[in-house]
Amino acid sequence: MISIGVVGMNPGNGHPYSFSSIFNDFDNDALQKECEFALIKEYLPNHHRHQQFIADAKVTWVYAPEEGAAERIARVANIPNIAKSLEELTDNVDAILFTRDDIDRHWEMAGELFKSGKPVFLDKVLAHTPEDLRKFAAAVPADYPLMTASSFPWSPLVQQAKEDLKASEVFFVNGVTSCIWVRYAPHLLWTLFEIFGDDVVSVQNTGNDAGDIVTVQFANGVAAVCEIFNGVGLPLGLTIHRKGEQPLALPYTDDTLEAYFYSIAEMMKDFAVMCRTGVTPTPWEKTLKLNKIVLAGIASKADGGKKIMLNEFMSDL
Repeated sequence: MISIGVVGMNPGNGHPYSFSSIFNDFDNDALQKECEFALIKEYLPNHHRHQQFIADAKVTWVYAPEEGAAERIARVANIPNIAKSLEELTDNVDAILFTRDDIDRHWEMAGELFKSGKPVFLDKVLAHTPEDLRKFAAAVPADYPLMTASSFPWSPLVQQAKEDLKASEVFFVNGVTSCIWVRYAPHLLWTLFEIFGDDVVSVQNTGNDAGDIVTVQFANGVAAVCEIFNGVGLPLGLTIHRKGEQPLALPYTDDTLEAYFYSIAEMMKDFAVMCRTGVTPTPWEKTLKLNKIVLAGIASKADGGKKIMLNEFMSDL
């Protein structure tokens, strides 16, 4: 049995509840009384339905520095042990689910995890600055069992779209999400990688104080315009515009949340496979490239909307 430790939680991120429940099931009374997230209280009872998704792995420890958070997560997701420190959690598990997406604290909190040699899931993206990305690059061997991801690419809607688009000529893609670029752009970018590959030529952010409007140009001619404005309502997702066909809408948070839940379950299954085999579904080269795109978007905006050629950006990595 693989023993997993989950690390949570930061404002606006309920992943410690949902990710842990894929392994451990959940206590519905505790979920309804203690979970802060209405979506999770909806989709776990409706779509998890107390099924066993992964037989050979359990979340056995939880650590969260915020007062009361670890106890709530433990009660909802049936986690037997609460760690008083990240070190205590790491020492007692085989793998770590680092589910916080306050990216500015990733290196501070997670940088030491890689000394353990144990498989690590790090939510969405590694770093919020070039300096921190260089620290991660120095600390993480290229073959380390590290997974950075959004669950969006695991959605059945995305997998069906890949098939549907084989016979289409794509003009451009429009991506929309709430929150901020550094936290939620990876939802869009990982999914663009899944559909169109990762050969990105340039990044240009022409946003303003209200948000970000980032054009990601692919070598195959597809341009993806990603718009991130805090307060935008659900669903976040992509709209793919094709020659002579209706636009193809790909919501991440679909109407019933069934595809959304399924994407989380499938991603956790792949994390469990990585724990068993040591082989990551998100290779280091893609993890690094996606993080560079996120940082290029920040740098472009800071430079008045300058187009940044990706092969020239942070070329030392």
